[in-house]
Amino acid sequence: MAFDILAHPAAGFCGLRPRPYMERRRVLVDVLVDVGAPIGPVRSATDLNEALLWYTALKETGVEEIVAKPLMSACKAGRIWSRVRHADTVDAAAVGFTGSARHPKSLAGPHSASRTAWAAWECGRGCSPGSGRQPTRAVASGGR
Repeated sequence: MAFDILAHPAAGFCGLRPRPYMERRRVLVDVLVDVGAPIGPVRSATDLNEALLWYTALKETGVEEIVAKPLMSACKAGRIWSRVRHADTVDAAAVGFTGSARHPKSLAGPHSASRTAWAAWECGRGCSPGSGRQPTRAVASGGR
C-alpha cells in the first residue's frame, strides 16, 4: 500500500515534496490506477466519522492505526501528521527474555515510569530483531 508520492517526472515537476498533500494524493492515485494488487493507494477519507468507522471496523483485519495529514501540507522533514493507534508503544531496554534470542516469546526490562519496577511483555507472533514487530501486551509488572 502506498500512502504518499514525493517525486514523479510526469507530474509536471519532479519534486512533489513542496506540493500540498491533496495534490500529491491525486498524483499517487493517477500513477497507481493501472498497477493493480498488491500495490495501491491506502484508503483515504476527509470525513472524520468515516475514518473512525474504518479505525474501529478494520482493527480485526490487522489495521493498527489511522494517520491524519493536513490536506494543504507540504512534505517536510519531521512529522506534521497525527497517528491514532489501537495500542500505545513505549521504548524500553530489554534486559531479559524467554524463548530463543532469535525468536523471543517475551521480553523483560525496567518499567518506563519507575526506576525500581520491572515489566514483562508478550511478543505475540515474535518480535525478533529486524522483524518490525512490537511486543503485544504487558503480562506482568512489579517492584524489585
